[in-house]
Amino acid sequence: MRALGFFGLLILTGCASTQRGADPASHSRSELESTGVRTDFVSLRELAADLKMRYREDRRGFLELSSPPHSLMFTPGTSVAHVNGKELDLGSPLARRGQDYSLRGVDAQLVRAAYLGSRTKAEPFVVPAVAKRQPSTALPAAWEPARCARPWSRIVVHHTATKRDCCAHIDKAHRGRGWDHGCGYHFVIGNGTMSGNGETEVGNRWLHQIHGAHTRVTGDRTNFWNENGIGVVVVGNFEQQRVSDEQLGALVELVRKLQARFEISSGHVVRHGEVDATMCPGAHFPWTEFKRRLR
Repeated sequence: MRALGFFGLLILTGCASTQRGADPASHSRSELESTGVRTDFVSLRELAADLKMRYREDRRGFLELSSPPHSLMFTPGTSVAHVNGKELDLGSPLARRGQDYSLRGVDAQLVRAAYLGSRTKAEPFVVPAVAKRQPSTALPAAWEPARCARPWSRIVVHHTATKRDCCAHIDKAHRGRGWDHGCGYHFVIGNGTMSGNGETEVGNRWLHQIHGAHTRVTGDRTNFWNENGIGVVVVGNFEQQRVSDEQLGALVELVRKLQARFEISSGHVVRHGEVDATMCPGAHFPWTEFKRRLR
């Protein structure tokens, strides 16, 4: 049997990924192993070819299979994969075998099933003509990215902890630190000092759909929150002052539109301090009111 032969066996045995109404990601590892599928190894390049995805090795050590807006992320030496932003536990860690990184055959089959399942769930439902028209998920023209969107699954809210700021100023400061893509946030909401009060500015990282540089959690080798989280910063130091009504209104509007576009639940809209050791976005930020207005 060739290295990818188990995918053919998966189809012949009637895998749920090819059956209407079934969830391919529901197969447990024990069920897959009990079918007699070989536990040989499959390289990520072979898996990418099978799924018609592009294989890429990130310079920071991450491995990505992508077919925008879908992606699979792996970290060598770990037994966790991220399938369209959701964690998937594998039986064995990803390891280098010869010239390529490889998964056990049963783990590659799990990844494939979870990926196909996530794609099936993401397909739009065709609404009958008599049904109510669903709200548009289109973003304002100025917010539309210049390339295919990444599969964002989180939104992280920050404050600048400064009294005066704007996107261009933050961009210049971050490039001064050697950050190639400039401003680490995707969106900046001004306070009337260097940009309009409640003005939503779009960063370079959003327009070109580049990972963020806003939430670096110590010990997280996957860089999950930057890879999967849209970074939104509100100008001001909300340890010392309150957010303006215009800023809060703009933030609610932006986050609602991003939630609709990327199907992000309110539970996945978090403040920086929920995932890292910081008080950001500040003790005076009206988080309860903000979350209430998202409902």
